[in-house]
Amino acid sequence: MNPLAVAAVWAGAGVAGAAVLPAARARRLGVLVPFAGLVALLVALVVPGVPIPAVGSLGALHLDRTTQGLLMACAISLVLMLVLAPTIEGPELLTVGLAGAATIVAVTATNPVVWALGLVGAVGVLALRWIAVAPGRTTLAAGRVAVGGSAALLAAAPFLPVAEAVTGSRPVLVSALLACGLAAVLGLLPLGGWAAGALGSLRGAEVAVWPLMVAPAVLLSAERIQLALPPLGSATFARIILAMGLATAVWGAFQAVRAHPDRRYARVFIADLGLAAAAIGAGHPGLAQSGGLFLVLTHLVTGPLLLQKPQPATRGPRRVAWLLLTGIPPAPSFWGRFLLLEAVGQVSSALLVLALLAMGLLFLAAVLGARPARDPEQRAGRGEGPRGLATQAAAWLVVAAGLALGVASQSGATLIFGGS
Repeated sequence: MNPLAVAAVWAGAGVAGAAVLPAARARRLGVLVPFAGLVALLVALVVPGVPIPAVGSLGALHLDRTTQGLLMACAISLVLMLVLAPTIEGPELLTVGLAGAATIVAVTATNPVVWALGLVGAVGVLALRWIAVAPGRTTLAAGRVAVGGSAALLAAAPFLPVAEAVTGSRPVLVSALLACGLAAVLGLLPLGGWAAGALGSLRGAEVAVWPLMVAPAVLLSAERIQLALPPLGSATFARIILAMGLATAVWGAFQAVRAHPDRRYARVFIADLGLAAAAIGAGHPGLAQSGGLFLVLTHLVTGPLLLQKPQPATRGPRRVAWLLLTGIPPAPSFWGRFLLLEAVGQVSSALLVLALLAMGLLFLAAVLGARPARDPEQRAGRGEGPRGLATQAAAWLVVAAGLALGVASQSGATLIFGGS
């Protein structure tokens, strides 16, 4: 199946779900939107598609095994997110469908302009939805910074790939545009205030597409972008991403320790994104991709639980999910952070110390998140009834998947992303 057909399934499911399900009073069936996208990805895995245009031609799309595994994991995570959501709104389904389709186009594009246009579309859909549902400084910042960052990528895209014969300032300028644009979309310092604010103030189902699909896809693109740059441009890109990523990791982990419980997970997620970005800048693509993908998988497992407001039925699973983020074996976060630490440590001992500081603070934040709730409203009730029991079963399924991922780390990653 052509990647364009997969993207069309995402978009069509989102439009149909937003138009039909609210009118039919069947919003809970909104889980079928990302599920339809998952089925399309599975079909693309087993059914050979039509010939894809040659690499470099306008509109060419290519779905490799690593990208396919990541997108399937994202789709499963979004399904679980909507299963665990207390309520589902029609416009949320439209956002999932359209932003998911744009992300698939971006991450499978072989033409840099198509790649950038896909990211502009995905981020633009999210910003418009957030501004519509909660107009304010946080959502307006998402529109300014995140959309502006994707626009910077679009400005740099026509110059890719930069030929090694090009001299002067062009490689440096193009690399700086790419690094700053990716940093803005990923929410790295000093451009990441919008991400922490949106994740901490909007409903989990509203913001889920960014941490559970858009950000992982952008991170994968950032891991591959250096291949299109000459040595001078690659060095410039690496220095900017390394500095922004490491600063984000340390600052985000520190803020996670002192954050309100409802906003702690947002800070942990952004800090881990910073660690993955720093590993990319360290110049060891193998370690950066392996560690980044595994850390992304950890958050795709824990995110559906921890992005939601606490519910009586998910109180126990949430505590275990926080333990999966401590970075202590067999927690899956250990393996991802270890590989990223190995990559950063090969640059200098000073950067290794900063990365260790960030990981120590993340451990403390995860332990604080796993503490029993002190709010009587969170402790009250048991979430009884069919809906509560179903939610509790789904939450424990999420936790079991995380534990399995940590125990069978190598075989699990090979199953999802394919062998090298």
